[in-house]
Amino acid sequence: KETPLQNEIKNAADQWSGKGVVRGSVEIEVPIGLNAEKPSVEADLLLDHVDLDLAEIGLTLSAINGSLNYESSVGLSASKIVFTMLDSPVLARIATELSGSGGTTLIDLAGQIEMTRLNDWLGLTLLNFVAGETGFSGRLSIPFGGRDDQLELELQSLLGGVTIDIPPPLGKE
Repeated sequence: KETPLQNEIKNAADQWSGKGVVRGSVEIEVPIGLNAEKPSVEADLLLDHVDLDLAEIGLTLSAINGSLNYESSVGLSASKIVFTMLDSPVLARIATELSGSGGTTLIDLAGQIEMTRLNDWLGLTLLNFVAGETGFSGRLSIPFGGRDDQLELELQSLLGGVTIDIPPPLGKE
């Protein structure tokens, strides 16, 4: 658990645990000499029904499938990762924006969410009046490399397919 990566992402993954099949290859180049550059790492990983438990927020991402690529000079990327969250399918794309000695890993999300399952997870009284299923999109931003920013999650939904059982004008059918 104590690695340079842990410090780079501000211990964001300290309470994460996973299980499943991961296949891949890793290539590491270590330059030798007085003025040698930093080591170069390139990794390609194939995730096959991996489960990831995010204990600190009580959420599990299950049946994660897709290919991840990491290159020191580019960061983490993936064109298509699929998984199940709160019993609903989610599609993710991953890219990295580098800036100086750090950057931000951006995970774009799109999927469906059933409101009862969302309320079971969050336990918000307001969600007791909400029913149905809706599509959502969003982005998880994970800063790394000395940046002081915190993880940020933004989600959007038009709430199509959702009813809100409260008096007008706030209610929705």
